Amino acid sequence: MTAISEARSGQDLRPTIAIDGRSGVLDQLRRRASRLGIHVDSGESTRGQLVVVEGVAPQPNYLGVIAQSEPGRIYCSDDTLDYVVALVAEYTASGATGVRVRGPVLNEWAAIGTERKRRRRLRKFDSVDFDWDTGESTDSDVFDETVTLLADGEQVSGRIRVQGYLNPSDGQFHWAGTAYGDDVRRWRDERIRNVEVVTSSGQVCEARLTDVTPWGTVRLVGEGMPPR
Repeated sequence: MTAISEARSGQDLRPTIAIDGRSGVLDQLRRRASRLGIHVDSGESTRGQLVVVEGVAPQPNYLGVIAQSEPGRIYCSDDTLDYVVALVAEYTASGATGVRVRGPVLNEWAAIGTERKRRRRLRKFDSVDFDWDTGESTDSDVFDETVTLLADGEQVSGRIRVQGYLNPSDGQFHWAGTAYGDDVRRWRDERIRNVEVVTSSGQVCEARLTDVTPWGTVRLVGEGMPPR
């Protein structure tokens, strides 16, 4: 069953993310996730959820964000907020149902990790440091292709990686992900927000450029059926 047919049957397709607790940094995470078009729940995890809590992960951990003993549980603090936002966005865009730090990465970090290196790595999230649990049906719901983008009378070509989900709070289908390329980044720098996405099949989707990630890509969100 495809993402579209499941959405029509009323099932919720979004990767489930729970932010457990109330605090300044967790409230910031909620607001930033919302601006990226990412729906989050409140409260403890259910099966398949990524849970974010405040604090530092117990040892052994990677960057204080995720512990070897607690895959799927992310720890967030003031100095890791940007990194956690990026991790949550990647989790959503990839359609993951779980995440864990890769064993070789954790072992290397245990040997060479210092506070200075930690600060450096926190400045640039790298998805290859993690194993993302994705089933075949979930992967098929991720759209990752080169498309035509139109905005402000200009047309460019660029890659996007997005996924759709049914938001139970409004009953509407939404989608979110990442747009890559210098032209899209230039548009966002020029405060262009509204774009049209045209796929190779001719489908046209309205979208918004929300913000620039710490590593230079641009977050893209839309409502209605996602690109396919």
